[in-house]
Amino acid sequence: MTKREKTYLQISLYPKEKEYIQQKTKKLGYATMSAFLIDSSKSFFILNVDMSVYRNLTKEINYIGKNINSIVRRINSEKFYSDLEVEHLERRIDEIYELIKKEYKRLGELAFNFTSNDLTDDEVVKIIKAYEENHMPVPK
Repeated sequence: MTKREKTYLQISLYPKEKEYIQQKTKKLGYATMSAFLIDSSKSFFILNVDMSVYRNLTKEINYIGKNINSIVRRINSEKFYSDLEVEHLERRIDEIYELIKKEYKRLGELAFNFTSNDLTDDEVVKIIKAYEENHMPVPK
């Protein structure tokens, strides 16, 4: 039987950081801070979210909003509008609503509850499937 040798790790923390780790260790039921830190490092993962979808959505909504403002400004200054302009405004508002609804639905399909402590193989598969279904690159 071989004897396992222990090694030491020394880290520098501010008192508030140390207190936070101690409280978290107790709260989660770990016997030692070492056990908590080791388990935390084993279960740590990074979730990268592609925010370009939201930037594009923002640009599109801003573009539509500028069109609406332009029409409304002209209506206010000329005190005259046509049914075609009202129809155009309604279409633009509907476009904004549809864009928001589409993204909200996509986010809803991605939403599920998990913590890094109890991330199972099934949950990993679920995350990967959600990314693939929404045409998003799967994080490494």
